[in-house]
Amino acid sequence: MASTPSDTAELVEAYAEHLSELTTILARDIRLLTDIARENGSQAAHALVPVLVQAITAAPATQILPKIYVVDSILKNVKDEVGQTYRTLLAPVIADAVVQAYRRCLADNASPTIKAKLDKVRKTWAEQQLVPASELAKMEAAAAAPALQGASPWAAPAPGVGYPPTYNVMAQQHQPQQPQHQQQQHITHNAAAPVASLLSNLLVQGVIGPGTAAQAATTAVAQPHHQRDPSVTTATITTTTTA
Repeated sequence: MASTPSDTAELVEAYAEHLSELTTILARDIRLLTDIARENGSQAAHALVPVLVQAITAAPATQILPKIYVVDSILKNVKDEVGQTYRTLLAPVIADAVVQAYRRCLADNASPTIKAKLDKVRKTWAEQQLVPASELAKMEAAAAAPALQGASPWAAPAPGVGYPPTYNVMAQQHQPQQPQHQQQQHITHNAAAPVASLLSNLLVQGVIGPGTAAQAATTAVAQPHHQRDPSVTTATITTTTTA
């Protein structure tokens, strides 16, 4: 059944709210936002792509990466017609958003690690041909701007900075297990509350089905928090990493 304008408006509002609250790298939330994009189909993509772009361009430098990773996850994990719709709609707009992200990091004197991770995302998009070459060239030009090379704030990134998780929702069982004492450092006892509230609202509105809600709720309880500092590596929630 086709969604009504009110359904779409509720979806956009809920999605934008959760994106704005995604200020640190939380794999469970990124997977949830990816699932919502997939389940609502190609029609919803036309409404959600502007929300994604706006979230990136409006974020301060320290909060850019979580939003970029949502787009990254959608590009890599949403398949078939829905995935193609997202790739088509993102193609002409994602480069400008990423260029603004590079500039925002420079203006905010952000950690050089953020730029290093943006570079990694951009390179995987090129390798997997997820974004047109012409748009990738714009991003590369922004990354290679003289102001971003060598001088403050873009000193050489720390050795061993890894690429973010691929957020492959079909292969979560392959995630490496942390020692128990390390897991405890990342768990906040009320961490699942914002996710549970979002799931409840989306379930009532019919945005997601009971199956997705149950799976996401289970993941929210089981998935430990990532470190709160977004400038550190994401090894604790990585399914595959690039050295």
